[in-house]
Amino acid sequence: MAAEKPEGGKRPSDDMSEQVKRQVIFGTGYGNPPEHSRFQKGRSGNPNGRPRRAAPDLLIAEQPMLQAIWDTAAKTVKKREGGKVTEIGMRGALAESIVAAALKGNARAQGLLVDMFRSIDEKRAREIQESSALWEAYKKTAAQELNSARERGEPEPKLLPHPEDVIIDLQTGPRFVGPLDETEEKRLQGTIALRDLLIMQEVLEARTWTGPEATDPMDRPGGALVIAFTLERAIPPRLRLSTLEMVQRQMRYDRMSKRELLKVLYGKWHSLGYKVKRGYTIGTSRKAVKTITFLQDLIQAAHEKTIDVDAMARGEFDEAVQDLFEKHGHWPLAQAS
Repeated sequence: MAAEKPEGGKRPSDDMSEQVKRQVIFGTGYGNPPEHSRFQKGRSGNPNGRPRRAAPDLLIAEQPMLQAIWDTAAKTVKKREGGKVTEIGMRGALAESIVAAALKGNARAQGLLVDMFRSIDEKRAREIQESSALWEAYKKTAAQELNSARERGEPEPKLLPHPEDVIIDLQTGPRFVGPLDETEEKRLQGTIALRDLLIMQEVLEARTWTGPEATDPMDRPGGALVIAFTLERAIPPRLRLSTLEMVQRQMRYDRMSKRELLKVLYGKWHSLGYKVKRGYTIGTSRKAVKTITFLQDLIQAAHEKTIDVDAMARGEFDEAVQDLFEKHGHWPLAQAS
């Protein structure tokens, strides 16, 4: 006799029948959960892992391992480069070792370095955007304040930094080409006064030159003007003299009598703290260029730490310093007493 079809015309599957049978016979409950809620073979029951406890709010000094790492990071290590031994901070040494390993082809170091560079670039970009927006707003507000004072016929307020001295560079961030505080402002005014004084000195030396006639302009008076032009580079663009203004000042000083020129000139030297005697000259353009070039090389060597500035201050001159002085034709330090 054929089996009767269940109501609805569908026969229960064998798997479902087996599942119902097991539940009826064995039941479900503690220690025997339903199959659909049991752990699956090959799959973790807690894919996120065991939750970590919140870190206690402790000082570094209260955690010996962190304190040891902190102390180690503050130390320096010796590094030999180009036959010279220098000291470098632990962090810098570690960064250099990662770069060296990456350049040698270490894949792990290369990946770490790429991630570090990307993180630094993103952070730097955000800092530049925020800083640029801040100083752009300052420039706008400060410029409006200056314009309002001019429209009212009042003296311009002293704003530090001056809005024209703030340069917005979206690649490297804002930079400043003028004083930021009263101390720097005072130093700037001294530089401007010295520039103007050198223009006057140039006029006097051209008028009183007694040296041999030279065909090369570099061997004629002009050293004071060379130094004045050099100082001009340290002055904000808004306060620099144009070529026409420079010539006009020279012409104005040239109309002064020699006696008047000497009186004003040496009075200004003394007011700036320079105790120069009458008859003092700066000399030819060649001499001034030579002195400026020497000073530039000296500053660069100090910046690159190829010479020991502290030792020089103590009167100790190593071979590198002697070579630098002799290169520019100065006194031979090796023979100095």
